[in-house]
Formats: sequence, structure tokens, C-alpha cells
Amino acid sequence: RRGPEERRKFLDREISQISPLYGDYLSRYKRVIYQKNRALKQKRLSKETLKNLIKAWNAQIVYFGSRILQTRAHFISIWNKFASHNFGLLFENEHQIEISYNNFLRKKPLPEKLSEIESLFGFEITAKEDEEYSRGFSLVGPHRDDLSFLIDGYDAKRFASHGQQRSAIIALKAAQIQYYHQK
Repeated sequence: RRGPEERRKFLDREISQISPLYGDYLSRYKRVIYQKNRALKQKRLSKETLKNLIKAWNAQIVYFGSRILQTRAHFISIWNKFASHNFGLLFENEHQIEISYNNFLRKKPLPEKLSEIESLFGFEITAKEDEEYSRGFSLVGPHRDDLSFLIDGYDAKRFASHGQQRSAIIALKAAQIQYYHQK
């Protein structure tokens, strides 16, 4: 029911508890995004200097961001399997649930190879450089991603009852517990 930022925070918090390395990537990614956005907003530097800085920041954004994308996709895939089973038990298999990771690359599924993710990310970020400069903020990266629940193929936010939405959250929470116990 809340916005994409809240859902990303949830994802980041949960995955960071499992993978400290993910937390490190996330922290470094956020720091670089902050620096880049601040420079884009202020526009105190010459356009040439700013473009050089942006290229350096973008390289770091692609490096850390690709690892964030890959890790999020991995855990959502695992949680989705458990949650789907749990939701089926709650509704006696009358309804199906899918947890969908809506990444900025618009790739479902996300490529498994990190090099492929980096390549796609690099292409996207380079394509948006001029627009980012004119708009004054970063347009590309995992800070723009979202998580959604589909019930019988329909977006739960728009088409599910409050009870079904709550059941989807319960199924996800149970999936996380199942994953923790499995490890």
C-alpha cells in the first residue's frame, strides 16, 4: 500500500540482515548517488568538469548497483517460491501469488551473469546522462526499483481486497522465516 521507497527499504533491510556484503554495496551506492545528485542539482562546476565527475560516479554506480540488482533478484526469487506455496495454503490453491521485482532495466528475469547486468546498466546510465544533467538528478539505478505482488496475474495494490493484500504480506513474511530456517 505504501510507496516504492518503503518497499525498497523493506527489501534492503531484510537482505542486509542476511548478507552484510549487500549492506556494504548499498551503503556505497547510496553515497555515490548522493554525491552525484548534489553535484547535478548545484551545477556550480563547469559542464565539462561535471561530465568527467559523472563518468567516474557512473562507473561506481554501475559496479555497486549491479550487485544490488543481482542480490535483490536472487532473494526475491527464493522468497517468491516460498510465498507462492504459503499463499496457496492460505487460499486452498484458489489464488496464485507472484512477487515481482520491477527493476529499472525492465528485465524479467534479470540476467544471471553479473557482467550482463553491468553491461545493460552501463548502457542505460550512459543513455540518460544528458537528461540527468538537465533534470538535476539520477534517473537510472536500483534506487528507482519497486516490488509488487500479483494475485492471479493482477496487481494486488489495485485489484486485491485488503484481506488478500494482508495475506500476501503474511505469505512473504512466512517465506522469509522459512528461508532463514532453511539456512
